[in-house]
Amino acid sequence: MRLRLRFGLGVAGLALAALGLWVFDDRIPEALGFHERSCGFHEHAERRVRCGWMVVPENRGRADSRSIALPVAIFRDQGETAAGEPLVFINGGPGYRVGIGQGAEIDAWWPWVDQIPAHHDVIIVGLRGTGLESPDFNCPDLVDPRVWAGASAEPGSQGPSWPTITANAANCRDRLIAEGVDLTAYNSRETAADIEDLRRALGIEAWTLYGISYGTRIALTVMRHHPEGLEAVILDSVFPPQAPATLDYPRFYQASLNRLFGDCRKVAYCRRNFPRLDLKFEELRLRLAEQPEEIAIGGVGALPRLYLRLDDKALLEIVYNALYCWDLTDFLPMAIDQASIGDFMLIEMLAAEYYFRDDPSIYSPAVALSYLCHEEAPFETAERRAEVIRTVGRFKHMIENDPVGRLCRHWPSGRASATEDTPVESRIPTLLLAGSYDPITPIDLARQAAETLERAYVFEFRDVGHGVFDSHPCARTLVTNFLADPSRRPDATCLDEIGPPDFSGSADDPRRWANPR
Repeated sequence: MRLRLRFGLGVAGLALAALGLWVFDDRIPEALGFHERSCGFHEHAERRVRCGWMVVPENRGRADSRSIALPVAIFRDQGETAAGEPLVFINGGPGYRVGIGQGAEIDAWWPWVDQIPAHHDVIIVGLRGTGLESPDFNCPDLVDPRVWAGASAEPGSQGPSWPTITANAANCRDRLIAEGVDLTAYNSRETAADIEDLRRALGIEAWTLYGISYGTRIALTVMRHHPEGLEAVILDSVFPPQAPATLDYPRFYQASLNRLFGDCRKVAYCRRNFPRLDLKFEELRLRLAEQPEEIAIGGVGALPRLYLRLDDKALLEIVYNALYCWDLTDFLPMAIDQASIGDFMLIEMLAAEYYFRDDPSIYSPAVALSYLCHEEAPFETAERRAEVIRTVGRFKHMIENDPVGRLCRHWPSGRASATEDTPVESRIPTLLLAGSYDPITPIDLARQAAETLERAYVFEFRDVGHGVFDSHPCARTLVTNFLADPSRRPDATCLDEIGPPDFSGSADDPRRWANPR
């Protein structure tokens, strides 16, 4: 299991967020509205950024609610006046931070901003709970692999312990409540209102939303409750409100594995070097279920060297994470093939990417629990969970050990109204992007969302996983064409040129042009 709850941010966004800890101006205003603040660096005419705080009520349902401040960075078009509507970036997680606290962090956004067509300002906003000096949602133990994965500094790791995880979550909860945090106020409905308040405060008549991963659910919530300010919407790796948060994991994961094994059979390099990949994977999984191995991860730079029990469940989690990212997926056939003969070097590399991916500077499980326990867990019944567990075979641990089912009973985040579990109906032009390898927000969910969006354009990218825009230059072309005229289906001929991965990890792979890491 993992406390990250699997709704990830695009990999380029992770690199941006990881650049620094959260250090903000001490003088955070209390009055509601938008307030200018220093960006922390000397601006140049060709790189114009406007920074500020958006101060909003913590809980709009309470007259005595305190206010909270959301960091905002506005990247200005290089012309005197942006001809197109601004584009607002809505991050995923829930609980991932956007690095806009310091000058160096803000500057690091330019490669992403430069992929947006000219003549559009780009607005980055830190969502509630993910970029604040106060309240402090950092609960570092919950992202420590020694806690949530049972890793150890010495050989002999035993795997995750739910009593330990639950105790750490309870300590985090108690600290936040003692500090006056209203855990019922950190959810998509309140965040959607924050985004609408920001639009009004900036005096913007209409703008376009770009949501990634769980940010697509927030964008859809804005479409439901605040459609008046929306010119268009881009949903990348779509998670619609009506989708169950965890119960479809096994089915989606199996589909991604089937895609991997099927593509390996089709690609000459993979078929020749890694034959019978599906059978080797299953044999490896069964062997690790009977006789777990111990692998070592980290020990490089600031990362501690840790030992990890590699059983069948840990193997499935590591492979699951690799399917998120196209540049990790490329290595999966070789990693599985080598592990099947006892060489776990590549598995250790993929495990390190997974277990050290998150830290308190970029991700807050406390925020994730507040969102998911408020608007996802209430609509997944114990009876339905039990039914899925009975039928999913080797993947049943994904339901049994998921934090939504395990921890939400201990997290007082309230319950969303039934409306928040229903499809969003809208006529706003919407571009929906999905990766064929994505094990959590596959094309099925994009199509499901599009069923009630009258002007929806759905596209699947053959060779990527989670976070399409960051992963392929063709995605940038589609976004450019869509923004030029949202009323028409964008030209997508570049998709015809995309085939399966070559599984070689080649530096010539065109996807590396879109997402340098």
